[in-house]
Amino acid sequence: MKFSYAVFSADSVQNLLHLLQDTLQQIQSSPQQAWSALQQRGSVPAADDPRIGFAISSLEQTQEFLEQAYSELTDKQAEESFGLRKGIFYRHKAMSRSDKVAVLFPGQGSQYVNMGSGLQEHEPQFAKALKSLDFMMEKEGRPQLSNVLFPTFTDEKAEKSQAELQLTQTENAQPAIGVLSMGLFHVLKKYGIKADAFAGHSFGELTALWAGGYLNDESYLFLAKERGRVMGAKKDISVDAGTMIAVKGDVQLVADLVKGLPDVQIANLNSSSQVVLAGATQAIEHAKEQLKAQKLKVIPLPVSAAFHTDLVAFAQKPFATSIQTVNFLQPHTPVFSNTTGQEYPQSDAAELLQKQMVHSVLFKTQIETMYQQGIKVFIECGPKNVLCGLVADILQGQVHEAIPLNLNAKQDAWFQLNQGLAKLAVLGI
Repeated sequence: MKFSYAVFSADSVQNLLHLLQDTLQQIQSSPQQAWSALQQRGSVPAADDPRIGFAISSLEQTQEFLEQAYSELTDKQAEESFGLRKGIFYRHKAMSRSDKVAVLFPGQGSQYVNMGSGLQEHEPQFAKALKSLDFMMEKEGRPQLSNVLFPTFTDEKAEKSQAELQLTQTENAQPAIGVLSMGLFHVLKKYGIKADAFAGHSFGELTALWAGGYLNDESYLFLAKERGRVMGAKKDISVDAGTMIAVKGDVQLVADLVKGLPDVQIANLNSSSQVVLAGATQAIEHAKEQLKAQKLKVIPLPVSAAFHTDLVAFAQKPFATSIQTVNFLQPHTPVFSNTTGQEYPQSDAAELLQKQMVHSVLFKTQIETMYQQGIKVFIECGPKNVLCGLVADILQGQVHEAIPLNLNAKQDAWFQLNQGLAKLAVLGI
């Protein structure tokens, strides 16, 4: 099997350094043979062997990374692990076999134009799912999602902001994030990575239910399209659908302040230092002043309504109807709920999903519960690394790993995915 990442290991640090040096010499003497050998270096090393790994895209880039890996390891031979900004990862040995793995799926807000670029040619399931969504949306008289996600520019500088605005619309953003998450997860499965649990944030919970076996591909794509459609539907402008703000700081202080603010509630308990408040527009404006007076950082969110409150009942009711049209299956892996912070029930999953849209997202509770159950590795399967940041905040000071698969909006998706795969292999997964 050919890999687009390479992992080097040996029975000691000194022998690992010799291996890196030998590989550099082989690149100089027999470049084609070296490149062929590098593409076979994706296997997980023996548990007690020191190992170092990174994504590979060309012989020149690999040589540069090998030189940096050799230099860094020479200086840090006594360290148990280290990582470099370029995506080079080292561990003295594998993580414990008892440490469990969870895959997390992000929600709306992480999307960006051309996300998934480079993945289509490598992962047929991504292209197939995108084609299915194109067909569904075209039947409704809407632009194909692939054209919204991968627009063609005649003048990129002038047209990109409009393309970003179109993708940000809820009816496009949610299925777009869903299809990228689906494509990335198919690759994880292809490489033999098995999760012990799944969870998502807001829209991402739907993807987690699919990954956990509650939904088949067709039902998942249909519900991803429907959730975006009903939440992005034009509303009666005479009725206030509300708005949202993110607040960073002392979470308990925010919670105490909210108790005294009418028509405002915590929509997302995201981490130890971040919550999202939602409510009527005027009430949120008043809340902003109160929060700023307490020296809390307030960030307005570009949303069309107060999600995860009763103000989105206009979308929750038709989405509940859509949920009732699909068959829920017997799951094979636990999924943790935004609404309860605990595992989804194997029965009545549809009922809990129907409530999720108007219920607060208890993401912090979810992660804490999962950690208590032995989950130490969290893989973010979708655009950007918002959830990895939240996990780091929730579990600060506790041993864990949070690994994004699509960190940077400016980098090729396939290369970034292989950076994540390299780190997973170095961890021993």
